[in-house]
Amino acid sequence: MDEALEFFEKSKVSGFPPEAPTYNAVVGAYCWSRRMDDACRIVGEMRELGIGPNSRTYDIILVHLIKGGRAKEAYSVFKRMSSEMGCEPRVSTYEIMVRMLCNEDQLDLAMVVWDEMKDKGILPGIHMFSTLIISLCHENKLDEACKYFQQMLDVGIRPTANMFSAFKKALMDAGMENTVIHFARKVDKPRNTPLIA
Repeated sequence: MDEALEFFEKSKVSGFPPEAPTYNAVVGAYCWSRRMDDACRIVGEMRELGIGPNSRTYDIILVHLIKGGRAKEAYSVFKRMSSEMGCEPRVSTYEIMVRMLCNEDQLDLAMVVWDEMKDKGILPGIHMFSTLIISLCHENKLDEACKYFQQMLDVGIRPTANMFSAFKKALMDAGMENTVIHFARKVDKPRNTPLIA
């Protein structure tokens, strides 16, 4: 890493300033080395030069803060992110945060982040739906889980086999057989619909 950082420093003084992707790589290298102060210094440098940070920069930092067990700090960084000029969270950023909050048993806060994302018109993908629905099932919030499962189907996303199995099991354990049948029919409907040419 030292040689790469030396090359990075030389390129800055040679009249060919690095661009955001190069800076993001350096931020990532510092994060992997658990040198978060150096990563933050590079982010400050990016600001001074007017080339970032961007949402990818923050995704890198958030992942490493979470891996380091610094969930509160990660949430604080996430909240500050929107105040950065041109640095709105992307779907990947929201996915990182929802997964972290669900894993930290902060389901209510995960749903606040989810609603914020939806209010901004950002559509979640299967991994986000799966994380939230399975977490709701674990917390025995099955009505909420059913609501999000229906939303997922409404936007045209089909569940993975593992996710659907876990969802069905939670519903069956709660004696909600009719709900399982209802959703099983909805999931199977596209598979059984003939294509018309």
